[in-house]
Amino acid sequence: MKSFLESLVSEQTRRSYKRGKKEGTSKFKVEKKAFWGSILAVCLLTLVFSSAYWTSAAREITTEENSLLLTDGSNPMDGNLDINGDAVHNSSLLNSTDLKVTGDLWSGSNNRTDVLEYPIEPYDYLFWKDEINYFAKNGTTGEIEFSGSDITQLVENIVSLSTDGLFLCFKKGVYTLSSTISITEKNDIRIMGAGKELTKFAVSADITAFNITGNSESHNSRFEISDCLIDAGDVSSTKYGVYIKHMDSIQLHDMAVTSFDTHVYVEDCQKPSVYNFVVWSDTSFSYGFYFKGFNIDIKMHEVSILHSDPNADGIRFENYDSIELSKVYVNPTLTEQGTGYGFVFVDCNWVHVIGCIADGNGNAGYYISSGSGFFFVNSWAGSNLKGLLSVDADQIQINSSQFYSNVETGVTITSANETYPSASITGSHFLHNGIYGLEIENTNHTIVVGNHFRNNTIYGIYYNTGNDYAIIKDNDATDNIHENYDIYINTPRSGGNVHIDQNFGRIYHAP
Repeated sequence: MKSFLESLVSEQTRRSYKRGKKEGTSKFKVEKKAFWGSILAVCLLTLVFSSAYWTSAAREITTEENSLLLTDGSNPMDGNLDINGDAVHNSSLLNSTDLKVTGDLWSGSNNRTDVLEYPIEPYDYLFWKDEINYFAKNGTTGEIEFSGSDITQLVENIVSLSTDGLFLCFKKGVYTLSSTISITEKNDIRIMGAGKELTKFAVSADITAFNITGNSESHNSRFEISDCLIDAGDVSSTKYGVYIKHMDSIQLHDMAVTSFDTHVYVEDCQKPSVYNFVVWSDTSFSYGFYFKGFNIDIKMHEVSILHSDPNADGIRFENYDSIELSKVYVNPTLTEQGTGYGFVFVDCNWVHVIGCIADGNGNAGYYISSGSGFFFVNSWAGSNLKGLLSVDADQIQINSSQFYSNVETGVTITSANETYPSASITGSHFLHNGIYGLEIENTNHTIVVGNHFRNNTIYGIYYNTGNDYAIIKDNDATDNIHENYDIYINTPRSGGNVHIDQNFGRIYHAP
């Protein structure tokens, strides 16, 4: 027999086992219920959020004002397809350098629904076209207020009836201009298309496409045009693509102008800004850009002028102070001698040329006539008549730039005498030029240090007469083609202050 104590312990053990077993069974049942309850809750939440999502999506599709779904056809998705039903992506179109390859897109875009494929703030008026007429919808009321066959008349009617401040938005398609769109003495005007190869303004006669003129005394402010193509097509143009005068704070961007005589003309304007811009022409013309009059503070970034006329100027500046050019390219497709320059600066001051290219121009890639304060950094001039030609200008600084295979001279600087240094050239390359790498004449106070002059046909450096106070040091001028000399200093030792030190190459210095 078990003692009382043994019986008590044995009984407690049996009770503990039964209680633990019962509690474990109960816990399992509770955990099982909790598990299936969690699954049910997740399913309910999924149904709720799915319902909310599809309700919101349906509301966005059906609410035109909220989604900016710009429709003029029956299928709201047609704007994402080309005329053959293939996908069209903006980036592939904008990366095209041939602005003539999108004819099918132009012809097919009028008859389908168009969607602006990026968010914008609410517009004042939205323009589009059917087979015959143009339409203008008020962005506030949603009403079509104007319609007709003349897009110029529609735009000018809206501008004339409005006070300052208009945002005019154009859906993709071709807008034919038989007369100039003129906007006079207005502030805060913005014109925007759906993309520079999607919205096209095509002139049908020898006219200026856009004329924006402010008050000659007080000036008007803030004009912007973007995301479109302005095209003269087969018209033999003697006019302007965009003409702007007496306006301040203007912006021209994400667009192209093609085949005009002067593609963009800007006169007497302050703070113009041009970026992501293409000028293209396969016919004879005068100017890509022409900036004239008293203008200040211009910025140009990622601008390309592509053409085939050796007598045309890519960009011309006259009487301009404070110019900043970065990644601006002037590149004729035909390399022939002529009268045309890549970049022209006349009476300009404080010009920064950063990472720019002048290639294949009929005359000089960069031409400077008077003015002061020119800074060239990481820029290129190749296959021009001359790479850079400067006459009567001072404070020219060239750093880390290349002058390659120009027909005559890489850089020619003449008649710069006013300030110190008149010219400072450092860390640059002068290679394979037809006569000299660098020519300096009638110029005092020059510094030529740490450059490379190789394989130029006559001399790497030609320091002509009339020069004084110069430092020519640490240049590599070996392997130029002249049989005797790489560096030719024509300023006499006895009559000038020319310091020549530690240069590599064959050197002649006049006695």
